Amino acid sequence: MKFRRHFPWVPVLASVFLASFPGMGFSETLLVPRTSIWKYDTGTDLGTAWVDSAYVDTAWASGPGILGYGETYITTTVPFGPDPANKYPTTYFRIDFVFSGDPDSIQVFDLRANFDDGFAAYLNGQEIARSVLAPGAPYSSFASGSHEGGDYETFDVRGNTGDLAVGNNILAVEVHQRSGASSDMVMDMELATSNDIAVTRGPYLQVGTPNSGIVRWRTTSPTTTQVRYGTVLGIFDDAVVDTTMTIEHEIEVDGLLPNTKYFYDIGTTIEPLAGGDADHFLVTSPYTGTNKDTRVWIIGDSGTADANAMAVRDAYTTYTGARGTDLWLMLGDNEIG
Repeated sequence: MKFRRHFPWVPVLASVFLASFPGMGFSETLLVPRTSIWKYDTGTDLGTAWVDSAYVDTAWASGPGILGYGETYITTTVPFGPDPANKYPTTYFRIDFVFSGDPDSIQVFDLRANFDDGFAAYLNGQEIARSVLAPGAPYSSFASGSHEGGDYETFDVRGNTGDLAVGNNILAVEVHQRSGASSDMVMDMELATSNDIAVTRGPYLQVGTPNSGIVRWRTTSPTTTQVRYGTVLGIFDDAVVDTTMTIEHEIEVDGLLPNTKYFYDIGTTIEPLAGGDADHFLVTSPYTGTNKDTRVWIIGDSGTADANAMAVRDAYTTYTGARGTDLWLMLGDNEIG
């Protein structure tokens, strides 16, 4: 059920948000931090037994991430074999960690992977994530495409919280090259949990008109939906509320003045989760026929969310500087959901 709420001024707490815009008070536990010390082995086909918790890896070499070769940011160099033109296709990695929480209370369970070219990850022998690698690919198989390392990409692995053991756990990762002549290989992982509700997508705006706009976001678990807004930063005395429990949140804020800037925050009917700062606002369109300088950014094929897409974004923001974008059109092959 959606309804509009009007209430007196409420001070908005200042907060620092992570890149995924988690909620105020959001905290997470790093089960495997970035640049941890991993064991690794390569040059031999180990079949499938190496992913199991009981596998004996005491003879493996070890070193801190980022691991691999061929990149300047590598900390631990991993051997690629005697022939640079025919490198080992696959390298195995393992790390143990301790979990002392309750798997049933986990709201966020993320694997953040820095890899080149393809990988598969296993928690206590069960696959939890795979990218640029065909299912069941053996040691001799190459990655199904080219993927550059450097950035940590997030994989939502909440469906595998049941594979977490209270006590000792093993995270195992296999990284495959795209070819024997590939010049680089990269591997580092971060595994994180949180019992807090977090925003995993957005907030972002849609369908702006002279008198309205739609705000959307996604949460880790079902909650109610609320957008508070106002023309003065920090003074949000109007709100639109939907009491339906959902993870996909969509609110139309209407009754707005044309060509006007509104600040907002988003959250539940109990607490804000993101926004409330100068970076979260919508500007309504002017009336039809109004002359106004307008900047439009039109992009396509941006659904890859890789280093190339980020480079395009950075180039645009460098070009436009402090000048805001009035309209953003995404043409196709985009991954919004």
